[in-house]
Amino acid sequence: MFLNPLNDIGPINIAAIDVLSSPSIVAKIGEGPRFHDYFNQIKQEYCSARWLVFESTHDIDPHFSDREVLLFNTLDYPSYGLGTEKLKLAFRALYSLFDKTAFFLNAYMDLGIPEKKVSFRGLWFKNQNRSNGIRDEFSCRENWPLRGLYWLGKDLYEDTAGFREVMDPAAERLNEIRNHLEHKYLKLHSDLWGGAGSSTFTDGLAVSLSREEFEAMTMRLLRMTRAAIIYLSLGVHREERVRATERGPNAITPPMFLDKWEDDWKS
Repeated sequence: MFLNPLNDIGPINIAAIDVLSSPSIVAKIGEGPRFHDYFNQIKQEYCSARWLVFESTHDIDPHFSDREVLLFNTLDYPSYGLGTEKLKLAFRALYSLFDKTAFFLNAYMDLGIPEKKVSFRGLWFKNQNRSNGIRDEFSCRENWPLRGLYWLGKDLYEDTAGFREVMDPAAERLNEIRNHLEHKYLKLHSDLWGGAGSSTFTDGLAVSLSREEFEAMTMRLLRMTRAAIIYLSLGVHREERVRATERGPNAITPPMFLDKWEDDWKS
């Protein structure tokens, strides 16, 4: 799950580092490295969510922050604790990265989509309407990583006209779970839970899942967001090469070098 294409070759030690970053980008004078800033944030959120998933699935002991937190036993084997909440936070953070990727591309490709209308599924189409066809900025570009990002979007469900049909049968369920996490009530249950209908009482407010099933969903999101970030980096790299060709060999582009942000500066 490292942001390193070598991960796809195999579990080798040299691949256990997040070396993938935003490529060199030519910007207007005075604009600054805003896209590098944004890619930094996307990458950091992914890496932090990945660590939350790891902790929640490996550290099974009760955390000290859960001590003396009064909760009642509702007789349906609920899964409570910091580890469970870390998993939920990771799910929400990972899912949000798709729209953040779309927001990045809207600015980088200068698509002009109003901020509140940017979405990962609608980004690719004229006026965000699937029936209008693919935007010229994408259809006329030989940019295979961005096309990979487009096809990745077909595995995400969006409850708007034209985007309810998806290739992945589980996509609508992922969207439903995200909606309950953000706005409603998702209840996770331990391994002792017998499934829906096994409890004496019916909880009509909650959508119930086993902790194991939710972990599998989160791992799927982790793989999808990793792919999206890799496609984004490679897509920008390819676009910069196309733009360089369009500018011609005589164009003047003064370089600006960026140092790395040291690990000791992070908090």
